[in-house]
Amino acid sequence: MKKLLCVILALMLALSALALAEGGLSFFPVEKTTEEKLEGMIPVLDSLQRNINVESADSAFQSPYDPEDASFVWHQLWLMGANWGALDSDGANLLGVVIPADQMMAYARASFAAFDGQSDLPEFPETGTAGSSIVSYDSLQNAYILWPSDPANDYTVIEAYAQDGDNLIVATGLYDAQTNQRLGGLTATLVTPELPEADAMFDYEVADAHAEAEDDLEGLLVTRCNIRYVASAEVEPTAEPTATPAPVQTYVTLSTGSRGEAVRAKQALFAANAPTYQPYVNLKKGMTGIRVEKLQDRLRELGYLAAPVDGEFNSRTEAAVKLFQKRADLKQDGIAGAKTLKALEKSKAPKCKVYIDLQKGDSGSRVKELQKRLKALGLLTKVSSKYDKATVSAVKEALALLGLEGNGKTIAASEIEQLFELPLPTEEPTIEPTEQPTEQPTEQPTEAPVEQPTEQPTEEPTEAPTAEPTEEPTAEPTEAAPVQAITAEQMTAFVDALKATLGGEKTQAEAVEWLQTKLLLPVNGVYDQATVNAVTAWQTNHGYGEEAANGVADAEMLKQLNAAQ
Repeated sequence: MKKLLCVILALMLALSALALAEGGLSFFPVEKTTEEKLEGMIPVLDSLQRNINVESADSAFQSPYDPEDASFVWHQLWLMGANWGALDSDGANLLGVVIPADQMMAYARASFAAFDGQSDLPEFPETGTAGSSIVSYDSLQNAYILWPSDPANDYTVIEAYAQDGDNLIVATGLYDAQTNQRLGGLTATLVTPELPEADAMFDYEVADAHAEAEDDLEGLLVTRCNIRYVASAEVEPTAEPTATPAPVQTYVTLSTGSRGEAVRAKQALFAANAPTYQPYVNLKKGMTGIRVEKLQDRLRELGYLAAPVDGEFNSRTEAAVKLFQKRADLKQDGIAGAKTLKALEKSKAPKCKVYIDLQKGDSGSRVKELQKRLKALGLLTKVSSKYDKATVSAVKEALALLGLEGNGKTIAASEIEQLFELPLPTEEPTIEPTEQPTEQPTEQPTEAPVEQPTEQPTEEPTEAPTAEPTEEPTAEPTEAAPVQAITAEQMTAFVDALKATLGGEKTQAEAVEWLQTKLLLPVNGVYDQATVNAVTAWQTNHGYGEEAANGVADAEMLKQLNAAQ
């Protein structure tokens, strides 16, 4: 019996050794090391580095890690799918990269621990690139179709990690593939999934991430490492990396019947010859294509462009890019490079607050604001958001009002600004109530009561009917005092904002008089409806949204008015 057990044990050991030699399964499961688990997280960490934009030295151009920001979430999922999901021909078609819904959910959970336990992805954001055409959902396939990105010229290295309670703190670096210069780094907090699955795609989930700081690993026992995803020989770095070179990795040939860790890696679509992609390329005048279309679409959305989206980087697109770059404090070269494109992608990208040139065929919000002004001036009857034939005629009349010549097919930004400085017609509602009550009640009660009882009830009846019908109706409709059209709280906020802008003290009347003077309105010191209308028109023209254009002058408006001559 003892001899039989020895034979069985020897046979099991031999089979186990054979299985390990062939890359198959072991009879005795081997727990992966921390560094092996981290190697599988490289697609997640690499995508987060690019999403957060760690290579930017200016924190203003870095995106915060935020699972509640739909734009940030979908940009992360696009980077994951486009850069790491399309590793063989089965993962892409003519429409783009096809990622099954359950695989996309795995990407989301690995990138955002907050999604652990959830079964649904967040809705597409209303603005930004995700959810427009770079990411779309195909209900028939229950899959997401992603627009591919271009090859990148950098790579990610996991450089260190440290245990902090139940969390694993990981430090990564982003390197230029040609010069091996370190471009920036990321510090991520990893946690183990609450309900780990045996065939889970990733061993960790990211609970937090940010661009590296000097004290991120302070006070922790740090393990230095050099974990790097090695692509094919064609994209190997040409120079020695600044960090310690990664150990040489070996690969096995997979075929029908193959089993083991290599097969699991393949099922996760992380093949050994995985290409890396560059989501940003320089777009400049003369270029065409889908990327230019996306650029134009975003510029229109922010109000810098009104021309149709045609995929041609022409002079108007170049001017719009320069205008955005000026607003975002970027180099105004008219080239949409990585910094410009990333600034455009931000959910809080600055909107255009100046006028732009418009012409026949344009459309959108900038045309709408012009048409609303033309309508207020009595030159247009319908607001269509399209620079059509009726708009051409209205613009031609408007230019004539300004003493300018033009056929109405184009209008310059400076000419639009002059239109918004013209006072709106206010005489029509004033004259109508003034003339009607003044003439009619004055003559009738004045002659009858005064002449008839003159001698007998001289003092008593004469003064009462004469003063009451004559002076009261005449003064009220003719010279009615203007009524304040905003609440007391809004008035207080307005006055406080003006004090902060100009310095010193001002009464409410003085503050309103200052505003009315700046808006070229009749000065009466009362924040009346005419003042509200003028402020609303100014706010709409200067890029305020519908809710923000409420007719109450805020600090930003007062600052611009004060700066204007």
